[in-house]
Amino acid sequence: MFWGNRVRRSNKIKLATFLLHGSAEDWWTIRNECRSYKVCPMGRFTKGFKEKFYPRLILDTKMKDFLSLKQGDMIITEYERKFMKIAKYAMSYVVDEKEKSKRFKEGLRTTIRMPVTSSTNWLTISRLVEAAMRVESTLAKEKKSSKEKRLGKEPMQTKVVSYSVHQVSRGGPIWDKGKWTIEQKRMKF
Repeated sequence: MFWGNRVRRSNKIKLATFLLHGSAEDWWTIRNECRSYKVCPMGRFTKGFKEKFYPRLILDTKMKDFLSLKQGDMIITEYERKFMKIAKYAMSYVVDEKEKSKRFKEGLRTTIRMPVTSSTNWLTISRLVEAAMRVESTLAKEKKSSKEKRLGKEPMQTKVVSYSVHQVSRGGPIWDKGKWTIEQKRMKF
């Protein structure tokens, strides 16, 4: 937030505390140390804020969730959303875009990871996600096509098992189960 705005050091805490709402605002209001913006360095404010709102136990749990995250049954967009949401808790593991991409690849399903990683070494996560989505789409189309072929290529195979004596002798329609028919009795294999 501060880097893009080029906020002067003396105004960083003012801006940060102005943006606080709810329990974070209450925390700042009742906090005794750092009442004066000039006395409180930004580092101390940040440390106090993280201790209050990001306890070590929660951070450790989120980091474990991040390290064990796998795509599983999720589609790529769901996996990416979840990955990005918890990646911020594992900043020591994903220090740059290359590490983030590497970690994302490791969590992909094998059927997607293999084609994606064999083609190139992805340095940005956005390109990796795009490639994974293309592979996922191709796999889905292949699966659908295979299913359609399987359903379409399995017409009911029939074999004449027996003829009615009347049908064979006369070569015409027969009375069968209350209706006239000329169909042969068939059996599905």
